[in-house]
Amino acid sequence: MPVAVLGIDDDDRVCYWGPGARDLFGYDSADVLAKPGAVLFADAPPGTPDPCARLTGLGRTQGYWRGRLPARHRDGTAFDCGFRAFSVTGSGGPSVVMVLASRSDELDRVKTNLAFLDALFETCPIGLVMLDEDLRYVHLNQALADMDGLPIEAHLGRHTDEFMIMSDGGEFRRMLRAVALGGAPVVGTLVGMRPRGHPDRDQVRSVSFFPLSQAVGSRPGWAG
Repeated sequence: MPVAVLGIDDDDRVCYWGPGARDLFGYDSADVLAKPGAVLFADAPPGTPDPCARLTGLGRTQGYWRGRLPARHRDGTAFDCGFRAFSVTGSGGPSVVMVLASRSDELDRVKTNLAFLDALFETCPIGLVMLDEDLRYVHLNQALADMDGLPIEAHLGRHTDEFMIMSDGGEFRRMLRAVALGGAPVVGTLVGMRPRGHPDRDQVRSVSFFPLSQAVGSRPGWAG
């Protein structure tokens, strides 16, 4: 999600302008630095506080404030924007209200996606897992923990080898490495194993994996 970072000084003038701020508001730094912060906000209805003054005032008095205000792009387009504001004071220098801003529709999209993923991990009867590039557990659901016979917390930060007794000569690890190196996702491959939490029970699992980094553009890893 694109996030704008900017700073507003004691006179409510823009004093810091991060790259994301240009993308969100349309101004190059030379066009907005030292200008009134009010230029970034849509006009307030008559009788209501100036949005920029309200933002900086709340950031200074509350220490940290978040909320939504109508913003304005350089082309004049108004849009609903989510803001987070907090006061920063340097050694012997004036205070600055640092501001993080994102379009409200983007914030809503992320919240919806997170709510869906939380519900999926909580209720899905299929085992779901996220692994980092070293095949350590980052996230898994209760269904997979039940298959392994060990709690979710016991998995986190540990390697898959610690939970699976394999007799495939390392083929499972090679399969995951191949996916990470640009190979096609694995879909519905049958893998035989014995979970360490159920040492007397052989299992055959149908597994599917895809590279997580290609899906979200973040840290390397796998989901399956």
